[in-house]
Amino acid sequence: MFGERIRRARAAALVCALLIWPTFVTGESTINETNKAAYGANVGWINWAADLTNGAVVGQYFCTGYVYGANVGWIHLGDTPTNMCAYINDSAADYGVNIVSGKCLRGFAWAANVGWLKFETTGDPKIDLVSGVLSGFAYGANIGWISLSNQQSFVQIDEMAPGPDVDADGVPDYWELKYATALGSVLGGTSDSDGDGVLDVDEYGADTDPLNSNEFLRIASLLRSNEVVELTLDVTKSSRFYSLETAEALSNAIVWTDSGLGVFVPDTGASTTRSLDATGAVQRIFRAGAHIPLAP
Repeated sequence: MFGERIRRARAAALVCALLIWPTFVTGESTINETNKAAYGANVGWINWAADLTNGAVVGQYFCTGYVYGANVGWIHLGDTPTNMCAYINDSAADYGVNIVSGKCLRGFAWAANVGWLKFETTGDPKIDLVSGVLSGFAYGANIGWISLSNQQSFVQIDEMAPGPDVDADGVPDYWELKYATALGSVLGGTSDSDGDGVLDVDEYGADTDPLNSNEFLRIASLLRSNEVVELTLDVTKSSRFYSLETAEALSNAIVWTDSGLGVFVPDTGASTTRSLDATGAVQRIFRAGAHIPLAP
């Protein structure tokens, strides 16, 4: 009985609830006001929340604003990139710190008193997407290494700003320009550009390709063994967290509840598998949701 109904409900399980978040106001610092200090052995403390109006903004795709050290002055993380996507870092006219792979800080910052600071693979500066705590090191040829996290203090962000949405279509310009040649030319919050049944704004929520009809978040398989149900989600991304909800019956007044897993980090690779207790269940329906880490 359970197996027959769960197979019939599988089509409904493929519909994913994708969470979309409002645009963050550029210029307001995203740094935690308590946990804000980096440290350099040669220059002392660096305050990442020295200016809450024009201070550091660590976004989903790039950083902007300033941090401050008493011994080095103001350090500029960059302004909004000219191409709205990412800093090229090929000249003094286009530099800044990008967010790569959803969590790694990479690029250059500039301090008038000490020159360039590099955020690179060697120091591996990055964000813990669960806690918002930064780790790793930045390097300046004139000042040495700056630690973003140590035993005495660390830098923590409260949220990751999605960045500008100039055409106000519900998706950040950076994400839109990854797939379109111009803002508003193809993608939009109410469009389904690849015809896969998922709106572009929801593809942003799951960080899937809005121009590839084979790439969207779905429950790819659902298997029951005794009193355990194993579900595999496809396509999952390292830049997103996920959740599973369940319902007892499919109806117009369907009531969804959390599966008990809460919001979880995906597995390594393009799919994620989780097991749920199905003791006593005659019929069970599932849906998956994607969550943007540290979203405002």
